[in-house]
Amino acid sequence: MVYWCKHIMTAVCVIIASHIYYDSQFYLLKTCIESLKKQTVAVDIYVCISFDNEGYKQTFYEQIFNQEPNVKFIISSIRQYQMQHIYHAKGYMDHYDLVMFCDDDDTYECNRVEMISNLYEYCRSQKKDGKLLGGFIEIIDVERDDAPEFWCYALVPSLLHDFYERMKDDMDLLCYDYGDMYFRNYLRLVHSGITFASCKFHKPLYNHVKNPLSICSRKGDDAVRYMRNVIILLTICMYDTSFITNKLQISEKDLYAFVPDLDRIRKIKDKLYDNIT
Repeated sequence: MVYWCKHIMTAVCVIIASHIYYDSQFYLLKTCIESLKKQTVAVDIYVCISFDNEGYKQTFYEQIFNQEPNVKFIISSIRQYQMQHIYHAKGYMDHYDLVMFCDDDDTYECNRVEMISNLYEYCRSQKKDGKLLGGFIEIIDVERDDAPEFWCYALVPSLLHDFYERMKDDMDLLCYDYGDMYFRNYLRLVHSGITFASCKFHKPLYNHVKNPLSICSRKGDDAVRYMRNVIILLTICMYDTSFITNKLQISEKDLYAFVPDLDRIRKIKDKLYDNIT
């Protein structure tokens, strides 16, 4: 680990994307926000939020919105998926050096923003190859080739704009439980003019909670939805048709029954990914 004394003033914001659909989410979201307010360097917080019903919306105003005057809320009147929420925040990002993320049921260690922004600036000062340093990755539980969770990244805003520009004709595909996989694979396979600095700390600075009520944990609630999710997920990750049908023990015709847009999803790699081998 490299340490140095000079403090770099990097403008950083953190985006939280949240759809409120169960009671204890309010406590988790408040805890998440509190961890960002306690950062050792100042960070702007953007919460992009939607609600399952009007009751949850009213509770949000009473318990969170009215208590957090310094948090910037982007409130949707209809349900939004994660990558849709982040899209609505991207227009505010251009005056930041780095954009970071946090799931609404996770937290940061108090020095995460400072550590990552300082390491990012240090790595940027050392670069001599002419490539754009697109951001910094805190490697937590996978290697970069395995598409880390997007909340592992601190990104320059231009990468957000580029991702959504590539998705502009297919934004409806982001309306999906694992819609972040498009973004995760984009970050892994973005063109060769972009590089990332990375580090695996002795103790993670991002606290990822295994939440049994999260969308990703409720896989068995709806068998049809589960099959659709898995087919789309494997397609986004560029597994071929024979692999998917063998894994799920279904026919190719069944793939289209679950996912009528399968051909369009399969072709998205040509727009979204650059380094395809």
